[in-house]
Amino acid sequence: MEKTKILIVDDSELILAKISDVLEAEGYTVFSTSTAGDAFGEVMRKKPDVLLLDIMMPGIDGIEICSKLKKNSLTKDIAIVIYSGKKDVELMDLCFAAGADNYVLKSSDTSLLTKTIKDIVKQKSILY
Repeated sequence: MEKTKILIVDDSELILAKISDVLEAEGYTVFSTSTAGDAFGEVMRKKPDVLLLDIMMPGIDGIEICSKLKKNSLTKDIAIVIYSGKKDVELMDLCFAAGADNYVLKSSDTSLLTKTIKDIVKQKSILY
């Protein structure tokens, strides 16, 4: 049985490593990239079921990536979770307006992130 594929896009190698380890321990197949500009190519190559996007990155931000992917017929059905260290209602609204499926605050406790991903996988009937 094929596992759910998750692509993480974050400019922090430390965060990529930590979240990758946590999600792999949960049984997901995890890919990552630290360059926002590589996100589109990685999405097309890896065809993830879930995309976990940092919001603040050099160049293109997570909201813009989300918006472009949701407008593309080949990528519009990918579940997108945007995560940020900022608890800002206006920022959250922008994320949802861009098509994000959820918004999670960055924290050293990854339990909310893993629960959010499990809920999205279940809701969208994605393989697990």
